[in-house]
Amino acid sequence: MQQIHDSVAVPKRLRPKTLRARLSILLVISVLIPVVMIGFISFQWMSVVQTTKIDEDLTSSVKLGRESIERILNNLSDASQMLTFDSGTGQDVVEFLQAKTSYERAVLFKSINKSVNLINLSNPSLGQIFYYFPGQETAYRFENLPITENLNLKSLPIFYQANRISYYGPHPSVVKGAEDRLVFSIMREAGDDLPNTYVYVETRADNFKDILSPNQLGMKALYFLVNPDGKIAYSDDIKLAPLGKQVSDMNGLDEKFKSYASANRNGWTLVMAVSKLEYAAETNKWLRQYTYISALSLSLGLLFATVIWRMVNRPLQLITKEVRSFTGQEPILSSSIQTGLNEFDILLERFYDMRNRLIELIGEIKQEEKRRGEMEVEKLLVQINPHFLHNTLNTVQWLARIHHQPQIDRLVSIFTRVLHYNLGKQNIIVRLEQEVEALSNYIELQNIRYNYVFQVKVDVDPDLMDIAIPRFILQPLVENALYHGLPDDKGEISVSIRSKNRHQLEMRVSDNGTGMDQDQLQHLFSNHEFEKQKSGLGIGLKYVIKLLEVYYKEQAKFDIKSAQGKGTVVSLILPLKIEGVSLDDKSNDR
Repeated sequence: MQQIHDSVAVPKRLRPKTLRARLSILLVISVLIPVVMIGFISFQWMSVVQTTKIDEDLTSSVKLGRESIERILNNLSDASQMLTFDSGTGQDVVEFLQAKTSYERAVLFKSINKSVNLINLSNPSLGQIFYYFPGQETAYRFENLPITENLNLKSLPIFYQANRISYYGPHPSVVKGAEDRLVFSIMREAGDDLPNTYVYVETRADNFKDILSPNQLGMKALYFLVNPDGKIAYSDDIKLAPLGKQVSDMNGLDEKFKSYASANRNGWTLVMAVSKLEYAAETNKWLRQYTYISALSLSLGLLFATVIWRMVNRPLQLITKEVRSFTGQEPILSSSIQTGLNEFDILLERFYDMRNRLIELIGEIKQEEKRRGEMEVEKLLVQINPHFLHNTLNTVQWLARIHHQPQIDRLVSIFTRVLHYNLGKQNIIVRLEQEVEALSNYIELQNIRYNYVFQVKVDVDPDLMDIAIPRFILQPLVENALYHGLPDDKGEISVSIRSKNRHQLEMRVSDNGTGMDQDQLQHLFSNHEFEKQKSGLGIGLKYVIKLLEVYYKEQAKFDIKSAQGKGTVVSLILPLKIEGVSLDDKSNDR
């Protein structure tokens, strides 16, 4: 293996020893490889893939042209069907021809013209429309546009016939003033009620030429329409393909043009022809451009090697020196080193900024670590304070029991439960039953505190007891009613929790106290007032509203209705389910 490697290895004396020489060789090779590979692949693509794609695109284009002509002819057929004697308009024509009085004919004439105009308006692609009565003094009636003088429908070129319908065209329009434009037309028998009566409909004068694009993929396209008999019915070049000539006799077409045809099921064919010279022009153009680009690439390869070597070598050396001098200690505020190139100067500047930022981040991390330790101590202190308070209350409770003070024992016991629910480590999401039980403890505590019984009625649907709600949402509302709503112990507070529908529940806390006017309500809900109040009614409502924003967002509704002397009603409408949380959601974890 070593012998084989030595036999193909480049002798050391032939290996370039300078960066410029090696860079020149690498650039030439790097230019040659893509030029050769891209040239080979491009030639294959141009000669096979692109040619096939062009053929497919042109075949698809002529097919779309044929389908557009089919839609035009089908549209003519559908429009003419609406004018036969089987339709309302056709029956009006029969009645018009059989009418005995001038008044009846005038009314029917107006109705027929109106129907014809409506058909034309509903289908803007239609042009001339009229009824044809050959052999009568007035052969053309009910036309929607003026008819050209000395019109002879028998002279129109028949395109093909199908289902007792004659298709004509392309031929000059029969609209007066538009004789220089080509159209398709259709003529069919109106019906058996009046033999020898026909309906004539033609396309809009510019409809046919619009669908045949004269430019296809940058190549000029010629179109020829061949009827079922194999004769030219339309030609973009009458010298190459005269009208009425058989397609089989067009020898010059195959010699100079590449043809694409799409046949209709009724026998007619649309042919599109493009020049073979234009067809091959793209490939020839590519070959010339590829030759020029290849020669230019090879010539510039050596030139760029020297330029790049001179342009890159010195700045790289300066940048390498600065990177190696980085110690990660004191930041460098500025530097006078300039490479002469903006890009490298910016790179050096970004390096200095990055180095200074790294040193700052190291200092910030140290401060963060110190702050984190302080926060851990504060967190432990917050946990210790309620724990100390609970232990103290338990001591008071045991002393009350020892000294036979049942009232103090009961007060401390209830207060401990309320405090444990409000400040303890329970889940932030609880069952409704727990919230109602905590509310009952709070009411009982207040009854002991004021030495009389408040009239608080709690009405909860038993089926809702297991519903998950945020903790401590009812007590602030009842507390507000108790302190700010009731004037004395004669007032009443009602708490009602019911299902509003299958997806919502309604919490309502109402009192029959002093109430508030609209100005007080508006002042209460202002952001400035919320920020200003640190306790009482404002802080309680702020807490409840914040709960709704955090856990329910736009799905919850909060409403207060109050009037002077008529009490206050606070309503909460909540979804039965809280999205994204569960009963084990703890505020301490967050």
